[in-house]
Amino acid sequence: MTKKKRGTAIVQTSKGILLTKMKGDLFLLPGGKTEPGEPRIITAIRELKEETNLSAESVIFLFEHESQHYNHKVFLIKATGTPKASNEIILLDYYPNVSGDLISDSSLKIIHRFTSTPS
Repeated sequence: MTKKKRGTAIVQTSKGILLTKMKGDLFLLPGGKTEPGEPRIITAIRELKEETNLSAESVIFLFEHESQHYNHKVFLIKATGTPKASNEIILLDYYPNVSGDLISDSSLKIIHRFTSTPS
């Protein structure tokens, strides 16, 4: 089975790494599935805006990550604006404020990989 392609954003703030939560789901890093023909960098920027109302100011590709259902391209995004939940997102919070058992396994693995990588 071919895994879906996902653009995933890491947004570091003074409060921590931004997380989103949809109704009935675990917390996730902002991002989503690509539209047909859409580069994943554009997906990450678009989904960040749709989910949190933040606008990307700069974007750096970090790494690829394979989860159970997705092939992620992970981007570090510096964003402007004030984060606020959208129609599809019911809650925004920050890692490490959110307990690891409330975060999706793939998002938690991506966060741990990001935070353990020397800068």
